[in-house]
Amino acid sequence: MLRDKITFMAFPFLSDFRKELDAKLAPLGAESVLGLDIGTSSIKIVQIRSDKERPVLETYGEIELGPYGNANSGEAVRLSSVKNAAAIVDLLHEVEAKARWGGVAVALSSSLVSVVDLPKRDPEQMNRLIRADAKKIIPVAIDQVTLDWFPIPDEEFTKSAFDRVSSKVPVTIKLQKVFIAATDNEALAEYREIASEANLRIAFYEIESFSAIRSAADTKNGPVILIDLGASTTKICISSRDHFTRSARTFDLSGQKMTEKIMKDMALNFSEAEKLKRLDGLSEKSKIASIIKPDVDQIFFEAKKIIDLYNSDYKIGISNAVFIGGGACMPGIIPYGSNKLGLPTSAGNPFDHTSVPMILEPVLCEAGPKFAVSMGLALRAQSEQPTSQL
Repeated sequence: MLRDKITFMAFPFLSDFRKELDAKLAPLGAESVLGLDIGTSSIKIVQIRSDKERPVLETYGEIELGPYGNANSGEAVRLSSVKNAAAIVDLLHEVEAKARWGGVAVALSSSLVSVVDLPKRDPEQMNRLIRADAKKIIPVAIDQVTLDWFPIPDEEFTKSAFDRVSSKVPVTIKLQKVFIAATDNEALAEYREIASEANLRIAFYEIESFSAIRSAADTKNGPVILIDLGASTTKICISSRDHFTRSARTFDLSGQKMTEKIMKDMALNFSEAEKLKRLDGLSEKSKIASIIKPDVDQIFFEAKKIIDLYNSDYKIGISNAVFIGGGACMPGIIPYGSNKLGLPTSAGNPFDHTSVPMILEPVLCEAGPKFAVSMGLALRAQSEQPTSQL
């Protein structure tokens, strides 16, 4: 049954009358837009529309992919484009999403990202320099990837060479930090095929970490480390105060591996182990904390190394940590992470960017970490939408 596959869902919360009224009053260019996050264990969507003060959340939802691949709910699976598209169509129908225009997230694991120091040049010269430099860091032929780059603005808190070394060596070349992203063309082609099968009009494809930073990284107090605890991988990235991505890495540490360890140690099936992980997690009375802590500790060990490296390069260090993804909803993970990282830590709440009925705020706050990527995509789509999408 389709409804067995929908594990979390919020139906549109406006009545038909209110929808008609809003449609009449909405200004030109205020069409609804979608953010679509195609994961390995589930697909998430967010639909918003423009308003005078802030975007309005119209609907959102998640559908688990396990049943589409003859696997358990919550289990990571590798589906064909046709099956992924079928899941998207089912989800759009169930949450009554009307928009078909927006953005799609690209998995960080399908991309290679790096920050390099290059001599300052005009854009045309910089483009040639970057293509030449990219060949040194990309392990495949340059024509097999789609290359994107942007210069990172100079910041007053960047440590100079004189801060890093004791001997003062004259600097003769002015360098510019440049963020380079190379995305596998085959992966992009697959996302385009899924969108086409689902009859969607996609305006852009964006690396998932960039989307999450847009919606969940509150940098008003300084740079933020964003930790995405996913079903098949963990992604860790850093956003500076200007919301530029400074670092983005993927680790083969995942929620599913924790579930599999619970299965083995407690002689449970996948569904039972997954349920126990979601209910107990790292809470004080958890029956499984000792089983999953080694994996959780490894995640925070890697995060701490990234924090220390960043803090050694910049005068203003990481101010706080934000957890997103399904693993961020696990009981006890936030205080445990704060203790391990030595930083104020919170769960991301991307719905803070939107207007929602007050009665739904507690539900959205709890579900928020899962929807950081899809909300970030929707926010970008809303800011870039043309006057008419027809």
